[in-house]
Amino acid sequence: MKLNLDPKLLDVVKTREGALATGESVLTGTVVEILGSGTVLVDIADERGISKDLVSLPVEQIEILWRSPTADNAVQKPGSEQSFEEGALLLQNGMIQEAKLHFARAFEADPTLAGTLMNMAIDLSKRGAFESAVVVYQIILELQPEYTLARDNLAASYVNRGAEYARRGAIDKALHLFNEALYLDPSEVVARISIWNVVAAYTELGLHHVAIKRYSDALRLFLLAFQLMPSNPTRRNLGLAMVSNSAWKHEGTDVAAEEGSFREPLLMGLTLSECLNAYGATLASLGRMSEAENFVSRAIDLDPANKLAKTNLAILRQKSVEQFTPSMWGHEAITPKMAAVGGAAA
Repeated sequence: MKLNLDPKLLDVVKTREGALATGESVLTGTVVEILGSGTVLVDIADERGISKDLVSLPVEQIEILWRSPTADNAVQKPGSEQSFEEGALLLQNGMIQEAKLHFARAFEADPTLAGTLMNMAIDLSKRGAFESAVVVYQIILELQPEYTLARDNLAASYVNRGAEYARRGAIDKALHLFNEALYLDPSEVVARISIWNVVAAYTELGLHHVAIKRYSDALRLFLLAFQLMPSNPTRRNLGLAMVSNSAWKHEGTDVAAEEGSFREPLLMGLTLSECLNAYGATLASLGRMSEAENFVSRAIDLDPANKLAKTNLAILRQKSVEQFTPSMWGHEAITPKMAAVGGAAA
């Protein structure tokens, strides 16, 4: 299913058996241009209605499935089922506006057919045809704005597509889709998952900024995550970011970080040992290795069970600062969640 309507679209056709040497007996497509000499240019679609090829065919080798209405061939308004079937056929060939007109007639005569179209969208979602499913949900909502299940399913589709982007590291695209889901005012369940995923995206961006030593930006992102979803992981991440930002601000100065310097992170549930380790990890990332080793050693003295500090101390003694990753600070990643798509009544 194509998202853009080509103003040249004329008729929906299929090729007669053997018309193309593709191994397929019947191919469906849309006429996009009349080339002259009894030849037309046809946009061939796959079984999902997605364009895959442009071919020129003699008129005698095609069969018209649906003819674009004109003043000369206007027909009597069909029944609901015929309107629905014609709408589905046009939709599969990218003729969105024409399809919408047919669906409007079908829904007016039989509102339950919106559920049938919903089931088509759900099937597209299950087959991974995200763009096509979204177009169908949007059509349903435009024609029946109060259809809350369509609204919820569209939001869930945005959430799931966003989660895929997030897992591939395309965080900006993921955030856009998570927010699109929230704009739809979905059910409490989908909204909660959307917010969780926004928090996961901000957290991932925060970890990235820690890795590239942009500690003030990391602090801002972890703060956004905490404000949206106060929880133990977001609270700890924010506290550690505060420690790192403090160490970064004091770069090049001789500052002895004491318990009083970590008042807010300690209030947020971090131990002094964890604060000292994060402070040392930040100094190490800034190249202040001997000072970093001192702070991490103090973290171990305060809490001999601090495994992260022990790991960091071993790395520091090897002078392997390149081995430091955001996990060495003790930050916790948050995994995006998928949203369930609800089924429509038959």
